[in-house]
Order: sequence, then C-alpha cells, then structure tokens
Amino acid sequence: MFQSLQGLLYRGKKEQISEALHEYANLMKSNFEMMDQEMVPLEQEIKMLMQFIQARNLLSEVQINYELRINFQSKAGALLIPSMLLQPVVENALEHGLAGDPNPRLILEFQISDRIRIRIINNGKDFKEPKVQQRKGSLEVTRERLHLLSMLSKESYSLEFIRELAPYQIKQGCIVEINIPSIKTT
Repeated sequence: MFQSLQGLLYRGKKEQISEALHEYANLMKSNFEMMDQEMVPLEQEIKMLMQFIQARNLLSEVQINYELRINFQSKAGALLIPSMLLQPVVENALEHGLAGDPNPRLILEFQISDRIRIRIINNGKDFKEPKVQQRKGSLEVTRERLHLLSMLSKESYSLEFIRELAPYQIKQGCIVEINIPSIKTT
C-alpha cells in the first residue's frame, strides 16, 4: 500500500491519495470492529469486501473489473458467516492470480439457500497446487480455520479449488469455492 501511495504522490495525485487513505481508514475501522467477533452478518462482510476492492482500485494503475452476484432466498443481513473469511481469499486472488494482468476481472458469487456457497473467480493466472512452504499462506490458513469450525460445530465448512471455468466465460484463471452452513441471526 505504501509503495502505491508513494507512486501517486510522485505523480502529483494528491486527491486520489486522500480518497485512498479515507477508504483504507474505513476498512481498518471495519476490521477492528469485526476482530473480536466470531460470526458477522454476511451483508457486513460483503460491505467490507467492497471497501477493500475499492481502496485497492484507488491505488492501482490497472483497475480491477469486479462483479458482485448474489442469489439468495433470505436477507443477507440475516445470515451469519465467520468474520474476516473473504478478504484473505480476495486479497490472494489480487496478489497472485491477477498480478500483472492488463484486464483483471474478479467475480464474487454468493448462492444462498440451506447453505452458503461463495465463489471467488478471477481471470488471471491458472491455478497451480501450492508448493510446500515453510510459512502458510492465507488460503491454507483459511482452509484450516474452516476445518476447525467443521470439527467444533459438527457442520461442514470447506474451501476448494474449482477448475471448471467455462460457465464464467474465461479461458484461464482460478475459482475458490467456500461452502458453509447457512446460519440465521436470532
């Protein structure tokens, strides 16, 4: 982020810097508010994700073309999901999948019924199985977190990589699918 801000400053884009800092401040505030919450309303998580993507677009020369698709039978605000579940996955897509792509495209798809299926689709680099690393990446940490939630709740939580790109009319890229139970607020 700071390198991007320096680049904007160097090019004399003070108004864009101010706007980006404002977006990141709102994002940090949302992150701190959600930090001690195990579960948050889906609507709140989506709002925070949109703030994150918009802040990234303000700092980037190449704009991320993103699309939000929500198909649900109940109100998104009435459903709970694990807090900070989506941002690490989207951040991974931006940093690794879409880095260097001249026309980055990101689709965030939510299908909600008796379960919540979230797909994060990008048209960047084809997915390759991660190599064994000394340090765990955000996707591995998220997958382990979902596995732990499965064990504690006796419900199925999962993160998988989907290879079928044709329905999204993209030739290469990656789809990360998260499946979690549909938990309604009381």
